[in-house]
Amino acid sequence: MAKLPELTTLQDLFVEGENFSEYYLRKTNCLQPCLLFIGTEGAHLYVPELSTDLDALDTFVQHAALLCLAHAATISLLTRCF
Repeated sequence: MAKLPELTTLQDLFVEGENFSEYYLRKTNCLQPCLLFIGTEGAHLYVPELSTDLDALDTFVQHAALLCLAHAATISLLTRCF
C-alpha cells in the first residue's frame, strides 16, 4: 500500500485514479483494480497482485473494505478491471 500526496476531496481521488489507470494501461496493456482512499493518515493507494481469478477479485473487495475501516476512510474510490 502506497501513501499518496495530499489529496482531500473526491475530485482529487478521481483525478489520481484516472492518472493511475492511464499509467498502468500504458505500462502493461491491461487495467488493474485499485483502491484509493483518504483516511486519518492521508491518502493511500492499494493495488493487489494481477489476477484474472474471480475469487481473487472478491478477496480484493473484502480487503478494500477492511482497509477503509482500519484507516477510518472518509472517501474511497474502487476501480474494477474488465
